[in-house]
Amino acid sequence: MKDKNTCLQEYYDPNLSMLELVFAPAEEWIACGDSDIIDITMSELSKLFPDEIAADGSKAKILKYHVVKTPRSVYKTVPDCESCRPLQRSPIEGFYLAGDYTKQDHNP
Repeated sequence: MKDKNTCLQEYYDPNLSMLELVFAPAEEWIACGDSDIIDITMSELSKLFPDEIAADGSKAKILKYHVVKTPRSVYKTVPDCESCRPLQRSPIEGFYLAGDYTKQDHNP
């Protein structure tokens, strides 16, 4: 989570904050409606930031939101998936892949 208001000049407003949240992996969220996701998220954020956010909406207000669902965007370890993992060294000179989805020396 980051407050874009403090790190990107085009979003700067001293009276507002803009949050970008990513839930991954999020299989259980895909079937939920956008408003349900927002309600659940605000409830969780109110637990983390009780002075700033109230689950009932009495403190911070959402002015605008956009939910993007990408069902297969995150690598998930499942049996027999090792053959699908790419090597970190690519065929392109000087270009490497990084991430837990790649084959690495320390993988079993």
